[in-house]
Amino acid sequence: MMMQPKFDQDTGQDLARIIHRVRPDWDVRGVLAQLGTAAGRHGAGATLTAALRAASDRDARTPGAILFEKYWTPDIAMTEHDAGYRRCCECFTKHPVQDLTRTEHGWECGCTNQPERTQP
Repeated sequence: MMMQPKFDQDTGQDLARIIHRVRPDWDVRGVLAQLGTAAGRHGAGATLTAALRAASDRDARTPGAILFEKYWTPDIAMTEHDAGYRRCCECFTKHPVQDLTRTEHGWECGCTNQPERTQP
Protein backbone atom coordinates (compact mmCIF):
# COMPACT_ATOMS: atom_id res chain seq x y z
CA MET A 1 0.00 0.00 0.00
CA MET A 2 1.47 3.33 -1.06
CA MET A 3 1.43 6.12 1.50
CA GLN A 4 -0.19 9.45 0.68
CA PRO A 5 2.39 12.24 0.45
CA LYS A 6 2.32 14.52 3.47
CA PHE A 7 1.05 18.02 2.78
CA ASP A 8 3.27 20.39 4.70
CA GLN A 9 4.50 23.93 4.01
CA ASP A 10 7.34 22.78 1.73
CA THR A 11 5.06 20.48 -0.26
CA GLY A 12 2.46 23.23 -0.53
CA GLN A 13 5.02 25.72 -1.83
CA ASP A 14 6.33 23.20 -4.37
CA LEU A 15 2.85 22.33 -5.63
CA ALA A 16 1.84 26.01 -5.79
CA ARG A 17 4.91 26.78 -7.93
CA ILE A 18 4.04 23.89 -10.28
CA ILE A 19 0.50 25.21 -10.69
CA HIS A 20 1.85 28.75 -11.16
CA ARG A 21 4.03 27.51 -14.03
CA VAL A 22 0.91 26.18 -15.73
CA ARG A 23 -1.07 29.34 -14.90
CA PRO A 24 1.29 32.31 -14.47
CA ASP A 25 -1.76 34.58 -14.12
CA TRP A 26 -2.67 32.82 -10.84
CA ASP A 27 -1.04 34.27 -7.74
CA VAL A 28 1.16 31.74 -5.92
CA ARG A 29 -0.27 32.73 -2.52
CA GLY A 30 -3.82 32.27 -3.80
CA VAL A 31 -2.94 28.87 -5.22
CA LEU A 32 -1.29 27.87 -1.94
CA ALA A 33 -4.39 28.85 0.03
CA GLN A 34 -6.65 26.73 -2.19
CA LEU A 35 -4.23 23.80 -2.14
CA GLY A 36 -4.17 23.89 1.66
CA THR A 37 -7.95 23.85 1.85
CA ALA A 38 -8.25 20.98 -0.61
CA ALA A 39 -5.37 18.92 0.78
CA GLY A 40 -6.90 19.04 4.24
CA ARG A 41 -9.86 17.14 2.82
CA HIS A 42 -8.29 14.95 0.13
CA GLY A 43 -4.51 14.66 0.56
CA ALA A 44 -1.63 16.02 -1.51
CA GLY A 45 -1.80 13.64 -4.48
CA ALA A 46 -5.50 14.08 -5.20
CA THR A 47 -5.19 17.82 -4.65
CA LEU A 48 -2.39 18.16 -7.19
CA THR A 49 -4.41 16.19 -9.76
CA ALA A 50 -7.48 18.40 -9.31
CA ALA A 51 -5.36 21.57 -9.25
CA LEU A 52 -3.70 20.65 -12.53
CA ARG A 53 -7.09 19.98 -14.09
CA ALA A 54 -8.33 23.38 -12.94
CA ALA A 55 -5.17 25.16 -14.06
CA SER A 56 -5.45 23.56 -17.50
CA ASP A 57 -8.97 24.92 -17.95
CA ARG A 58 -8.71 28.45 -19.38
CA ASP A 59 -12.28 29.14 -18.22
CA ALA A 60 -11.10 28.79 -14.61
CA ARG A 61 -10.16 32.37 -13.89
CA THR A 62 -8.83 32.15 -10.33
CA PRO A 63 -7.25 29.53 -8.05
CA GLY A 64 -10.62 29.23 -6.30
CA ALA A 65 -11.63 26.96 -9.17
CA ILE A 66 -9.38 24.26 -7.71
CA LEU A 67 -12.21 23.48 -5.28
CA PHE A 68 -14.87 23.13 -8.01
CA GLU A 69 -16.25 19.60 -8.06
CA LYS A 70 -15.83 19.25 -11.82
CA TYR A 71 -12.06 18.91 -11.30
CA TRP A 72 -12.52 16.27 -8.61
CA THR A 73 -13.54 13.05 -10.31
CA PRO A 74 -14.91 10.25 -8.14
CA ASP A 75 -11.66 8.29 -8.35
CA ILE A 76 -9.69 11.07 -6.66
CA ALA A 77 -12.30 12.83 -4.57
CA MET A 78 -14.24 10.06 -2.86
CA THR A 79 -13.68 6.96 -0.83
CA GLU A 80 -16.05 4.05 -0.34
CA HIS A 81 -17.37 5.82 2.75
CA ASP A 82 -18.46 8.77 0.58
CA ALA A 83 -20.75 6.74 -1.70
CA GLY A 84 -24.08 8.53 -1.96
CA TYR A 85 -22.71 11.74 -0.44
CA ARG A 86 -21.23 14.91 -1.90
CA ARG A 87 -19.88 18.13 -0.46
CA CYS A 88 -21.71 21.38 -1.08
CA CYS A 89 -19.51 23.57 -3.29
CA GLU A 90 -20.49 26.61 -1.20
CA CYS A 91 -20.11 25.49 2.42
CA PHE A 92 -18.17 22.22 1.89
CA THR A 93 -20.38 20.23 4.25
CA LYS A 94 -21.16 16.64 3.29
CA HIS A 95 -24.79 15.79 2.48
CA PRO A 96 -26.69 12.84 0.96
CA VAL A 97 -26.94 13.37 -2.79
CA GLN A 98 -30.75 13.42 -2.68
CA ASP A 99 -30.60 16.53 -0.47
CA LEU A 100 -28.45 18.49 -2.95
CA THR A 101 -29.03 20.31 -6.22
CA ARG A 102 -26.60 19.85 -9.12
CA THR A 103 -25.41 23.16 -10.60
CA GLU A 104 -22.74 24.17 -13.09
CA HIS A 105 -20.38 24.74 -10.13
CA GLY A 106 -21.02 21.43 -8.38
CA TRP A 107 -23.50 20.24 -5.76
CA GLU A 108 -25.28 22.83 -3.62
CA CYS A 109 -27.26 22.32 -0.41
CA GLY A 110 -29.11 25.64 -0.55
CA CYS A 111 -26.98 27.19 2.19
CA THR A 112 -26.70 30.47 0.30
CA ASN A 113 -29.25 32.54 -1.53
CA GLN A 114 -26.91 34.16 -3.98
CA PRO A 115 -28.93 35.37 -6.96
CA GLU A 116 -25.97 35.02 -9.30
CA ARG A 117 -22.57 33.47 -8.84
CA THR A 118 -19.64 34.67 -10.89
CA GLN A 119 -17.21 32.14 -12.32
CA PRO A 120 -13.65 32.59 -10.98
